[in-house]
Order: sequence, then structure tokens, then C-alpha cells
Amino acid sequence: YPSNLDFQKFGGNYPWGSNSFIMNRAIALAYAYEVTGDVMYQDYILRTLDYVMGVNAMHISYVTGYGDKSETDTHDRWAWTVGQGSFWPRGWLSGGPNNELINDYATPPGVTAAKSYAGPGTAPHAWGSKENTVNWNAPLAWVAWYVENKIVPNFEGCDGNCASKPTLKPTTKSTTKQSTKPTLNPTTKPTFKPTTKPTSKPVSTGGSPCCADRNAGYQACMRSDWCNMSSTNCSHCNGYFTPVPLEITGCCLWWSGGDCSNVIHSSNPGCHYRKSDCEGSCGGTWSPL
Repeated sequence: YPSNLDFQKFGGNYPWGSNSFIMNRAIALAYAYEVTGDVMYQDYILRTLDYVMGVNAMHISYVTGYGDKSETDTHDRWAWTVGQGSFWPRGWLSGGPNNELINDYATPPGVTAAKSYAGPGTAPHAWGSKENTVNWNAPLAWVAWYVENKIVPNFEGCDGNCASKPTLKPTTKSTTKQSTKPTLNPTTKPTFKPTTKPTSKPVSTGGSPCCADRNAGYQACMRSDWCNMSSTNCSHCNGYFTPVPLEITGCCLWWSGGDCSNVIHSSNPGCHYRKSDCEGSCGGTWSPL
């Protein structure tokens, strides 16, 4: 099952509050993406949510109220006042499988580690696997926000066809799909026959600004309404708040003595449309048209 839990580190056990370990590691994966730009980390975050939402050995969502087979009761004494037959408040994350220390009446011993989890209606006696805490729910809330505001716009900002992330340096040959790693020795010229003139400049629509998607060369708005709401929201979505399409004013070069005449902007849109992108994360030199 696609859990990010370092199973062997815990001696082949699932520790008390295993879901909290899993969600906290998802936060570390988010920072790994922010540092490297490798979408592998964002993919793994989505797999982590898949795990807590039902893709696990118990075939249940460990989050109350979310999913067709979601957890209905957790070890919380305040919630018991609602009534054992009632659903618990939505959005609570249970501790998860635990075979490291079982000292309650309901968490089953002697079973596969990933299945050491108490059954429905056992919350009062299942503190070992069904406990819920603020510090366990906090990383779930953090990761849920990150997925909604950072991963969804990244994967769906161009009608679902966005490149994963702009490459830091040009690849050695032209491809329709961008590389997720920089090339060590970029070529000084494109490997295919370039156009003889720069791409014609698009005309700005002059309409209301939106959160333009970097991976599309700021030529289209992101699909997320939240990202398009304000420049502040847009900055959290790795976009640029501007009317679209953004006018081409130059290009990004990684070799000396060149100009934009042989550059095809769509080959690396995350670097060729803004000077700050070019000379920032792309590590190039901006050349005005």
C-alpha cells in the first residue's frame, strides 16, 4: 500500500499514531518539491492522501466523514457525548494502525501490522489505534491546503496539460515534454532547425488580470478560482497576476553572444517570458528583443 511510512525504521511495526507520521512526512515532501521543483514529490503527496483516504490495508478512509467507507468513531471523549450511534464530526484523522504498543481492549494483536486497527464502534476502548489529536489533525489540514492551492493548480492550470515544471537549463534536444532535471552541458544552439524570426508578439487582452500560469508562458489563466482571486493568492500558486496573454519582451539565454532570433519561446515557457524567471530559478541571462 502506498504509505510513506519508513516501515523498516520502526522494526517492521506501525507505531502509535502511524497516520501522524505519514502526514508529517507529506509536509516534508512538499518542502522537497519547493526546493527541487521535482514533481515526483507532489505525486507522492497525492499518494499519501490516497492512503489515508482509503487506499490502505483496511480499505477505509481514516478521515471521519470523507469517503464512502470512512471512519465513523474515534477515541475522543467529547465526541462520545454526541452518542455512539451518531457520526463523529467530519474531518478528524484517526491515529491509524498500531502494532508497536497495544494496551487497549479493541486494537487487534497478532495481525499484519497494516491491519492492526480497531473495528467500527470500538472508540471508547481503542485508544491505541483510533485516538485523534490536534497535533495529528494539524498536518492533515496543512497538506489538504497545499494540495488544493499548490498541487491542483500545478497539474491542472492549463486544462490539465501543463508541463510539470520549467526546466532549470535547456535540454540537449527539443522535446514536447519538458525534462524534470537540468542538463549538465546544454548545447549552444537548438538541435532542430529554428525559425528565422522570433515568434510574433501576442497582444495583451487588456482585460481583468488573473493568475497566469508560468508553465504555459503566462498565456492563460489558471483554472483555480482561488488562485485568480488576488495577487496574494496567485503568489501561493506559483503564478503571476497579470492580464493574459503576457507580451513577449525578450528571451532567456544560457550562452554568451546570442540573441532571441533563434529562440522558440514555447520550448521552455517557464524561462523565456519573464526576466525574473530567467535570471532567478532558470539561471540564465535575459536578452531583450
